Amino acid sequence: MGAQGCLGIGRMDSRVHAVPSFEVNVVDTTGAGDTFNAAFIHAFFNKTLPFERSLQFANAMAAASCENRGTELTAQVLARGEKLYQS
Repeated sequence: MGAQGCLGIGRMDSRVHAVPSFEVNVVDTTGAGDTFNAAFIHAFFNKTLPFERSLQFANAMAAASCENRGTELTAQVLARGEKLYQS
């Protein structure tokens, strides 16, 4: 939902989880949705974070990807996403 954050429905609790967005200087949104999906899968299944924390992680990574032109996930983008997530 872009600047409005994201919504996710947990399979285990059937609850709607609303997660706010991160304020970033948007340069290019190309690939942000793909980044969000990949980051959510990584956080939820690989890092085994709780559902809502996985949404927050995915939001942070997608936001960080919007600060650069193009779709390349560089080490800088990943570090920026992690910093946003930790904030």
